[in-house]
Amino acid sequence: MKFKHKKEATVVEPPMEKPKWKVGDIVAINFLGDFRVCKIIELKRNPLHEERWVYRVVEISSNVIIPYVGVDGSEKFANIIEEIIDDSIEEIIDDSKE
Repeated sequence: MKFKHKKEATVVEPPMEKPKWKVGDIVAINFLGDFRVCKIIELKRNPLHEERWVYRVVEISSNVIIPYVGVDGSEKFANIIEEIIDDSIEEIIDDSKE
């Protein structure tokens, strides 16, 4: 006599909220209390807290990559403050290269 196995119930988790910013956006971040202008180069789930997004950014003036940038204080050392959408971004980039 064969027994049918019941399928285990799968837990469906609610989807994460849509991220505020996308790859390629220019943002202002607070990195250890210092203001920096960066470009987002990657977006992924935070491996420690899967319900949050974490960004990888590159600083425009020095090309330094900052791997874990959070939002609204979600990360300890670096968080996005705001998106820079003003036409003055070209001036900021030019000034940072001098």
